[in-house]
Amino acid sequence: IFFNLLLLFYVGKFFLQFFSKRDFLIYYFLGVVFGGFLFMIGYQYVAKEPETVNLVGASAGVTAVLIGIATKIPNYALRLRFIGTIKLWHIAVAIVLLDILQLFVSNTGGHLAHLGGAATGFLLSTQLDKGKSLSGFFSKLFQVKKQGPLKTVYKKPNPVNTVKNSSSHQRKIDEILDKISKSGYETLTQKEKDFLFSSGKK
Repeated sequence: IFFNLLLLFYVGKFFLQFFSKRDFLIYYFLGVVFGGFLFMIGYQYVAKEPETVNLVGASAGVTAVLIGIATKIPNYALRLRFIGTIKLWHIAVAIVLLDILQLFVSNTGGHLAHLGGAATGFLLSTQLDKGKSLSGFFSKLFQVKKQGPLKTVYKKPNPVNTVKNSSSHQRKIDEILDKISKSGYETLTQKEKDFLFSSGKK
C-alpha cells in the first residue's frame, strides 16, 4: 500500500498538469471499481487453483491514472536515471504486458485488477480525445433516473417530493465523492461503497 501511495503521489502530480482534480478523482475511483469488478468476474476462470482471496490496495486506481495520462500524451518523453529517455507509451505497454504475463504465475487477482484499471484509464482518455466531458460522463453514471409518467389517471407523483428525493440522493453522492477526494476510496464505509455501487446500477 505504501508503494501505491508513493507512486500515486508522483503520478498524480504529473497527471494534474494535464487534467483537472475532478478528472483525477474520476480516473482513480472508476479504476478501483472496474479493477475490482474484473477481479471478481475473471479470477475464477484465470487462476490455476481458484480459492477465496481478498483484494487489498488501490493499485487498480493508480494504474488507471498512469495509463490514462500515457494515452493522453503517449509521446511525452521522460528521462529516467540508469535507463535514459523513454516515452510514456513505452511505460504503458510494459505495464500491461507484465500484468498479462504474470496472470498465470502469481497474484492472479492483483494483475486482473491492474488490467481492469488500465482499460478504464485508456477508455476514459479516448473519450476525452473525442471531445466528451468526463464530468458529464460521471454524472450520468450516478444520475438518478427520472420516473416516467404513471399510466393511472387516479394518482400522479408529487413533483415536489420527486425533486426533493433526487436532490437528496445526488447530495449524498457528492458528499461521498468529496470524502474520496480528501481521504481516498479506502476510507469509505461498507454502507457508502454499497450506496455508490447501487447508484451506478440505476
